[in-house]
Amino acid sequence: MFRVVKSDKRVKFVIFNKLKISLKYNFISYFASIFTPPYRKSSAKRLESKKYDLIEVCRTLKMKEIFPKNILSIEDTISYVINNKASVSRIGDGEELGGNILGRDCHFPELKDKLTKIMKNGSNKNCLVCVNNFNADKEDLSLYWRRHFLNYWTNVVPPSVLQTLEFDNVGVYGDAYAFLFYFNGATSAEIKKRKRYIEQIWNNRKVLFVVNRDSKIVKDNECFSNVLLKDYIYGPEYNAYEKYYEIYEQIKNNYGTDWLIYIEMGAMATVLAYELSVLGYQALDMGHFYTRIYHHIDKTHLDCSKT
Repeated sequence: MFRVVKSDKRVKFVIFNKLKISLKYNFISYFASIFTPPYRKSSAKRLESKKYDLIEVCRTLKMKEIFPKNILSIEDTISYVINNKASVSRIGDGEELGGNILGRDCHFPELKDKLTKIMKNGSNKNCLVCVNNFNADKEDLSLYWRRHFLNYWTNVVPPSVLQTLEFDNVGVYGDAYAFLFYFNGATSAEIKKRKRYIEQIWNNRKVLFVVNRDSKIVKDNECFSNVLLKDYIYGPEYNAYEKYYEIYEQIKNNYGTDWLIYIEMGAMATVLAYELSVLGYQALDMGHFYTRIYHHIDKTHLDCSKT
């Protein structure tokens, strides 16, 4: 499927389906940047270490061309949210852009339109739009997860959709997985410090949780112990967008903008957080942050391959 051609000290991958990608770096410099080992030896055994094959390299280059480069780092994303009391609207690993959302059998055309507009328009003064940072070669993120996201975007999202994605190259985006990977490779002391830093977001705030009834957040008595008041709106576990306007109106009519809105509702959360921010709320599309990460960070080290 591929042939490698050397020309003027450059390496060119020529794909027979007419996709041609030129590299400005030779194999050594390129692979040296993309295969930076985990920065902590203690966690290295827990991280996937298998190198990219040729097909995956081409996929990576393709995603680098499509996605913006003006994306904040993991730590800068979290600091931005804390310092600006910004809402967070995330477009993550691609599953929300495949299947019945943006695929041929689109179940929610309106959701499709809203997601693509959010990506195209990018962040505003109230909301930080967060996308996958495929251009962050030197970010502290395990290779396992880079491969995972790469496979989603190249295998789940239809090529016709990828070709139509547009981004704002002037403003700034956040990293969609900043909160998920903030604890990667951290020592026990660092985990406690980072927990306290994130908890500033809801410290002494009234927090409305928009979750399904099976969410572990509902039974939590520790993670959000520093909030002023809690309340809950329960949404469906699947096809949450069917209840979008019902939940939107319930929030708007019963909760003031002094409430922090914490959302676990799949692709619907992306849109809900963005549109609530327009009304003046701080709304956080947190994805699986609590369920997959925060609920387990009492461990000395996170096992990134299993979270």
